[in-house]
Amino acid sequence: MGIFFRGVNSLEMIVPYQQLSPETLHRLVGDFVCRDGSVQGHQDQSLERQIEEVMVELRAGRVVLVYDDELETCNIVPADGLV
Repeated sequence: MGIFFRGVNSLEMIVPYQQLSPETLHRLVGDFVCRDGSVQGHQDQSLERQIEEVMVELRAGRVVLVYDDELETCNIVPADGLV
């Protein structure tokens, strides 16, 4: 179960990445790194390398998965930005 908090315009939830299947997590992180602007400055790295870098950040707790209930989207944000 995630932790709910009030976002800017909607209810949001921190989703523990460990609760997702490896396949789902891989697709979610891949989608994140492919979004416009997310890979700027990293054109020399493969998609798999960029996914692994985000996974390292998730495992270290420096970033978290956040689900936006109103938009029905998931994003990856710095953990310290939620304090």
